[in-house]
Amino acid sequence: MQNFKFLNDNKKDDYITPTMDEIANALSVGRRAYLEGRSVDYNPFLRLELSDAFDEGWELEHSYDILRNAQQRANDGL
Repeated sequence: MQNFKFLNDNKKDDYITPTMDEIANALSVGRRAYLEGRSVDYNPFLRLELSDAFDEGWELEHSYDILRNAQQRANDGL
């Protein structure tokens, strides 16, 4: 039985680091996903760096939302 090619030819030299544009896009997709009401599990990225960037974008927008809500409550209390 012949092994699958992708299991035999995984070389570190073949791995390509994502560009800054790709990371920025994944971050943006994460932020947009939060704003659209999607779960962090919606993450469509398979590559670790891009998946992490998506998560960071989602968490960033979530944090902004918490801050906006706290600010609104503080303003309502004045």
